[in-house]
Amino acid sequence: PINPPSDTDKVWRIALSRTSGIRLVIHCNEVEVLALLIANLTCEDMTWSTDWNREVKEIEFEVYDTASDYFRPQPEPCTEGTYRSADNTRCDQCEGNTISYEGASFCTSCGTGKVANSAKTECGTYNSTSSSITGNKAALLVAWSLAGFFLLTTVLITIFAARKFLGRNFRKTAHSENADKQITLISAKSSATTPDDCYNDDQLY
Repeated sequence: PINPPSDTDKVWRIALSRTSGIRLVIHCNEVEVLALLIANLTCEDMTWSTDWNREVKEIEFEVYDTASDYFRPQPEPCTEGTYRSADNTRCDQCEGNTISYEGASFCTSCGTGKVANSAKTECGTYNSTSSSITGNKAALLVAWSLAGFFLLTTVLITIFAARKFLGRNFRKTAHSENADKQITLISAKSSATTPDDCYNDDQLY
């Protein structure tokens, strides 16, 4: 056993634990002061195993106990991520960067460089590398988007310039072909004309 806290007001909690043998566990102001293993060495009555393996329904105090003010049943232990309220009537959720274990009466801070999970049951290391990678991915995505935009703009400008250039050359070619047709038509008309239709041969030239 260890010495209880020096507080004037002391709240004693008595429980029976079977997690590692059969133990009588006593807390004073949430500080464990005794965890007595029930065994042949601690019990004179050799039937202790039968008695201490029963379900505990009540704890009896002798009438000559003058140190206690009152007694109350201990509520069920709070689950992980919660803590026992000051009035011992409810379990409150841990807040901020804190966690708690089952049966805790307070929450514990995760400390610098660590962060509590959403359930407030574990502290994990803050992964700055992951955040950096995420930031790099975002920057790379922006860079690719800008590159794609400039590439698309360049293609559109090239297509527009090509269409303008080809259209101008097409009009020139069409004009030349029409001129050739006109010359051919005139030549054909001239070759179809006979000397009988003209005053003399010199008028054909």
